[in-house]
Amino acid sequence: MKHPEAALLDLAQTSLALAVEAPRTYAAEAWRAKLTARHLYVDARRKALEAEKLGAKGWRLDSVVALAAYHTGDTEEAYARAASAVKDLPPGDTSWNSMAVLTVFAEGRWKAMKKAVKEKQDFPPAWLTDVNAAYAVLLHHPMGTEGQVLWHYDLLDWLGATDAATRILKNGLGRFRDSNLLHERLREYVLRKQGPQGLERTYEEMLAAKDATPGLGWFAGAAAAAAGDSLRRRGRYADALAAYERAIALYGRAAEADPALREAADRAAALAYAGRARIAYQMNDDEAALKELLASFQRAPDAAGTKDGVGIAPAETGETLLARLREAKREEMVKALETALGKIDPDLLVPEGE
Repeated sequence: MKHPEAALLDLAQTSLALAVEAPRTYAAEAWRAKLTARHLYVDARRKALEAEKLGAKGWRLDSVVALAAYHTGDTEEAYARAASAVKDLPPGDTSWNSMAVLTVFAEGRWKAMKKAVKEKQDFPPAWLTDVNAAYAVLLHHPMGTEGQVLWHYDLLDWLGATDAATRILKNGLGRFRDSNLLHERLREYVLRKQGPQGLERTYEEMLAAKDATPGLGWFAGAAAAAAGDSLRRRGRYADALAAYERAIALYGRAAEADPALREAADRAAALAYAGRARIAYQMNDDEAALKELLASFQRAPDAAGTKDGVGIAPAETGETLLARLREAKREEMVKALETALGKIDPDLLVPEGE
């Protein structure tokens, strides 16, 4: 027969689990899900505290109180209890509770460090050690997420530990290989530190690795497109044209390797073609601008109003080019562009956000 404190802790754990499931249980009724979850979190905390009064203790008790407190807005209690739970966390535990309490603990340490830095105060080196240790466990935890990797990376990058931050990001990609979030952050980081050539070189090396995934080609295409955008902003037009061309080729190969990527690859390639068109326009090469723009519209008409990495939509380049062609009375080119634009739904020609 179970002791009363053990039975209460079991009930608290059940309430916590039901609270976590509430958004899925009441997926069609957000208001009901929110109210139910809050009621269950409050109930879980109350039962756990009652169990504690009867003598219950240990990481399981602390984790229930920490998570229930966190989800009801009492972060001070949540962070303190999470710290206690983590001290006694069983090595190798793969439960949801261990993943969640480690995340709350790491967040608490992260916020404490951020507060100390903003107030120009030193913080105990052990805090950073704690965070690194927590995220190291989460990286290999079966319920770990890419979002946790980003938290870890952002903290180290914010503290100026750029080399360590990069290792965290690459380790994260070792597990979450096709994570859009992590690849986006890697592109931003490498572009900032090593420039467009360094960015493309990084992905070339990744593609050459024996463990490269089929989806990596897509991210290599995105890296080449980002390099093209960067070069274009700097006025290095010849290099930008070449980078966009590589992006188009990489997107094509990615779609061949995974047909599910075809639509997204066509849209991305259309923006790269439009980028090339804009460069040609700026270089007063209207023939090339028209050729690239028509290729963009043909590849993905529904991308006409989508702004590229430089903030310009294909349709905007089309209207700008059309005005110059009309002024120059280049009738055949005007007709070709008007015909192409006329085939696209007018709503799709409106740049996003306008």
